[in-house]
Amino acid sequence: MTYALTVLTDTAEIQRRGKQIDPIGYSTIAQIFHANLLGLEEQTNARVLEIGGAKYENLALYFQKRGAQYHNVTLDRECQNMPNTTIDSYTKYSPCKPFDLILSNGVFEQYALDRSLSMDRLEYQNWMAGIKYRTPQYNLQKLQKLYQLTKPQGRIIINTIADPCIFSSDEIRTAGFHIAYREIKNIYNPDSSCSEGELLILQKP
Repeated sequence: MTYALTVLTDTAEIQRRGKQIDPIGYSTIAQIFHANLLGLEEQTNARVLEIGGAKYENLALYFQKRGAQYHNVTLDRECQNMPNTTIDSYTKYSPCKPFDLILSNGVFEQYALDRSLSMDRLEYQNWMAGIKYRTPQYNLQKLQKLYQLTKPQGRIIINTIADPCIFSSDEIRTAGFHIAYREIKNIYNPDSSCSEGELLILQKP
């Protein structure tokens, strides 16, 4: 399955699209992704994986209403009763088939990846201390798993919130992906100059 995804830059168009979907029932992140990504609504009958979807902020309803097969894999144990959800690291997730579209929000950035929300204070401090020891091979392993989870011609949308994506462009290309889009972009508050969040679209050949 091939499809077009375009990142919008026109503020008026983003605002118009943001008002297209009913705010009742849809999460804030669904509205924001819909507003900023033209073509996202066309992912009908697709296999969609969200990495790190939260209990109330996920894209389940958005894609299910479009006939997509949605699944969420997250470390957040508050989501254990959510339908179509696996509580685990995506690196350990082994679906029966790869996905047409993979999305993540606030996952692949510094101080976020692999952090369980149930960590106590000491666990969190130890986890933070280990970040500086991560190597390029660590990132490559994460990207190779994403590659395995993606169908040929499939897309990955990565949005980060506070910091740039932890993956360098060279690492992404080494893993086999084409970078269709990569820019510093605050999709939550476009007028803010404080965030260094990034939006990326990767494609598997």
